[in-house]
Amino acid sequence: MKTELEKCMAGEWYNCHDKIFIERKAKASDWCQRYNSTPYNQRSNRYALLKEQFGSVGTNVSVGDEFICGFGNNIYIGNNVSINIRCILIDCNKITIGNNVLIAPGVQINTSTHPVELMDRLTPDWQPGSDAYRWRTYALPITIEDNCWIGAGVIILPGVTIGAGSVIGAGSVVNKSIPANSVAVGNPCRVIRTINQETEKMKMVIFDLDGTLADTLPMCISAFRKAVEPFIHRHLEYEEIERQFGLNEEGMIRNIVGEHWEEALEDFYRYYVDMHDLCPTPFDGICELLSELKQSGTKVALVTGKGSHTCSLTLEHWGMKDVFVCIETGSSNKNRKSEAITHILQEYHIDEAVYIGDTVSDVLLSRDAGISCLSAVWSSNVNRDELEKINGGNVMDTIYRLRCRLMDMGYIL
Repeated sequence: MKTELEKCMAGEWYNCHDKIFIERKAKASDWCQRYNSTPYNQRSNRYALLKEQFGSVGTNVSVGDEFICGFGNNIYIGNNVSINIRCILIDCNKITIGNNVLIAPGVQINTSTHPVELMDRLTPDWQPGSDAYRWRTYALPITIEDNCWIGAGVIILPGVTIGAGSVIGAGSVVNKSIPANSVAVGNPCRVIRTINQETEKMKMVIFDLDGTLADTLPMCISAFRKAVEPFIHRHLEYEEIERQFGLNEEGMIRNIVGEHWEEALEDFYRYYVDMHDLCPTPFDGICELLSELKQSGTKVALVTGKGSHTCSLTLEHWGMKDVFVCIETGSSNKNRKSEAITHILQEYHIDEAVYIGDTVSDVLLSRDAGISCLSAVWSSNVNRDELEKINGGNVMDTIYRLRCRLMDMGYIL
């Protein structure tokens, strides 16, 4: 048959007037008087008293004045714990306080309780003067895990566990367990937010289009020549077109054609659409790479010098209009890639990013925006030697090698 103490520690109804409890309460009362009368600056004496009465006590533990406990021997305290003044710990069952815990003034931690229903709460056949207790009582353990902060005036009720790293707001009544790393407040106490979580870094890979996603440059040059040459009445050399790179098609055509640039631009759009058979799909492996990045939680964006109209036409032709979280296109007045990259990083609160482009200017403009560039040299018109000089170690000659580098950098999991 269980003793009353065994019933108590098992969470069952027990007679709290049993001799063992009366003795423990008397001893605890005497101990509280001795502890609270010991001056605050006699820290070694106060610590010795804690070790005398508590079930266990770690190092660097402070318990403030006007402290009250039920028994004391059911209190187990870890290291680096501060219990402020006027706290009450009714330890009929076990109270466990972990390491690095702050307990503010006036906190009550109570393991004992009674049944809610009156007929359960009353002891049957109770008689005045008997050693039996009139009310049924039971006690449940309470645990405060490591690194918690319990605010002033908090009441913690039987059976509660407060998870590691949590903060309980002042005046709260905690009647149910609180998960780790939570801020919880109120009566009854409820979690309002999660804390102590390492914020996952937002990562992004930003792609160029022409020469990076696909070998579109021959198509662009052919359409450009067909549209422009009738207006300038001569053959347009590649170098002359290349000098305009960085501007969108409107800016390029306006600079070369002059007065009739709008007519030439309309012709360019028409030729550009018709010539997509020259580049029906992206490079082999690009779509798979984009899919892997997105599955890894990496955001994928597009920054191109192309105009918005031609960019939209090409992505629609490839069925890729919804692949990128954002798309920044070129300007007719200036090369705006650095500005576009910076805008995206700020807009999406990106912590880490890399640009994938195929020109020397891509490398320089990425650096201006504060990120590195991996140079794609798998297209037919790339100047590999110049890229090796300016971006050595970051020149990717295959999409597979780019994928491996992005894995090493943590963009692909």
